[in-house]
Amino acid sequence: MSSIFCAISFIKNVTGTTKICNGTAVYKTGSNDFVEYKFKAFRLSETSLVEEITKSSISLVIGRFVFNEKELNVMIEQHTPLNVRTIEDFPTMYDLPVSPAFGVFTAPLQDPVTTNDDNAFFRLKRDSYNGVTSSKITMSVLCKYDPRGRHSNVADNIKRSPVISVAGELVTLKRSVCILGDVIEWTYPGQGNSSTSEDKAPAKNRKRRNEELEKLVEKFEAPVLQRYKGKEKLNENIQEERCEITDTENQDNTIDLTQNNEIPTEHLHTEADNCLDDLCDDDENSEILEED
Repeated sequence: MSSIFCAISFIKNVTGTTKICNGTAVYKTGSNDFVEYKFKAFRLSETSLVEEITKSSISLVIGRFVFNEKELNVMIEQHTPLNVRTIEDFPTMYDLPVSPAFGVFTAPLQDPVTTNDDNAFFRLKRDSYNGVTSSKITMSVLCKYDPRGRHSNVADNIKRSPVISVAGELVTLKRSVCILGDVIEWTYPGQGNSSTSEDKAPAKNRKRRNEELEKLVEKFEAPVLQRYKGKEKLNENIQEERCEITDTENQDNTIDLTQNNEIPTEHLHTEADNCLDDLCDDDENSEILEED
């Protein structure tokens, strides 16, 4: 979006239907200073941002602005009625609070920075669409800012023809508009698509950045690897101890089984020997009796 408008406004008149309407409104910039603008709004069922616009009401209006043939036009994107108490039954434009319009404009640079005492100026220019008149126009916006303090580097940075966004108070002049820049930002579109030798520096920077990231990753992973290796070594030691314990238990069990097997064998051998001895004795006795 190339432009943004925001102001507490008094709706002077409105015509149209429930879905589309046109009218005029004013906002207050001083005790007796008012700025009038024409507006257009669509009311769609899919959104509740644009509430019903009624005549002689005070509302917060947000939209897109263009300056066309000495008049300010606003395409309303959000309309919120404000419940302002007044002495009379219906509010008037004199019940408005002093609230200058807030504006944002984004466009390429038209004229370079010019300094004058403690102020600096530049102009932005772009083709815009006027939703109020349904036409295309070329709009130029003057931007004024304080070159000291946080805006001291603006002049140097916008020499490379960036796209600039300026936000601040929107001031209507006789033949144009001006924004008192409170916030100034810029971008360089297409910088990465340049085929000049300047692209080599970002490539080197990316390579150096990747190397630094690799070292950083190794630095963070080193303690983790040490802990992992220590845990792995501990597991190996535990496994070896378990194997030693198992071997010892197997040896003990083998000795026990051997001892248990030997005892019954010796016992059985002894009983058999006794039986044979008894039989031999019986045979000898029988032979003696026969001889007698």
